[in-house]
Amino acid sequence: MRLHFRSALCAAVIALATSSVSAAEWIMPTPYGAGNFQTQNAQAFADEVARETNGAVTITLHPAGSLYPHGDIPRAVMDGDAQIGEVLLSTLSSMHPAFGADSLPFVATTYSEASALWEEERGVLSRLMRERGLIPLYAVPWPPQGLYSLNEMTSGANLRGTSFRTYNAMLDQLAQSVGARPTQVEVKDIPDAFRDGRIDVMLTSATTGVITQAWDYLDVFYDIQAWLPKNIVFVNADAWNKLDRETQNIILRAARNAEERGWLSSMVDAVEAVKTLFDNGMVILTTDSEVMTDASGGQMRGVDPQLVEALRDAAQQIKADWIRSAGADGQIMLRQLN
Repeated sequence: MRLHFRSALCAAVIALATSSVSAAEWIMPTPYGAGNFQTQNAQAFADEVARETNGAVTITLHPAGSLYPHGDIPRAVMDGDAQIGEVLLSTLSSMHPAFGADSLPFVATTYSEASALWEEERGVLSRLMRERGLIPLYAVPWPPQGLYSLNEMTSGANLRGTSFRTYNAMLDQLAQSVGARPTQVEVKDIPDAFRDGRIDVMLTSATTGVITQAWDYLDVFYDIQAWLPKNIVFVNADAWNKLDRETQNIILRAARNAEERGWLSSMVDAVEAVKTLFDNGMVILTTDSEVMTDASGGQMRGVDPQLVEALRDAAQQIKADWIRSAGADGQIMLRQLN
């Protein structure tokens, strides 16, 4: 009896030790704050992974660039310093131009077009990421990008000479094309950059305006729906390959759930964020006839067509340059949108 008890106890200790050794504890740096829908979606993904793997894989989020600056996250994951990470997809365009497809201005401007683009991107970008030791898991778009300024602008001439906040090479080129000075500023630094006069205008989502409380330092939002950039979540290939097939499949299911949930959250946020800007006193200028018809209040009206036309004209050359640099991969990704 005593021998049986000791054998059972030894077996339990060995099982516990083996479980502890085999458990994968991943750290996940993310560039955005804990309160926005992208980070909340990533946390829900991490929670599902831990729950469905019975703790065999745990993911600890480090939001708001608290572990690595945004631009350093891809390298941290490739080097294995972090096992999983999230970035704006176009952040990877320094590795290959194809990663910037979703940030081409005025190419995919609706959720339907963004979805069609992602279906074409997915295979190409998966191959390019795997070549660099990364496994893509899911991608979620931000709401459409709009323009912000302190004073109302009515033409492209108003952009000349301004300091234009940018966040990727594509936006740098757009700013230069309209005669502005591109100035890269992270989301968390936007309010101070406007107050200090480092930037005069920016092109980003209504969500970012809500996150940074744009009504405290700006007056006008132009809902021009220029493009829908995506965040992408990816894992280090070596960390991935250490998992058994069953665990990998559980994580892939959680990733599919996160992608579906994230797209829906983005669609909801696209409407709610514009309303929040409006409710907090910002002037809303829009190209969306439904918004102009349905919204109440005199502040919501149309964007001056000359301003939009100037941006669209600049976008044509950016698209042509990108297609040349991205080559055959670029042609594949845009075939459903041309």
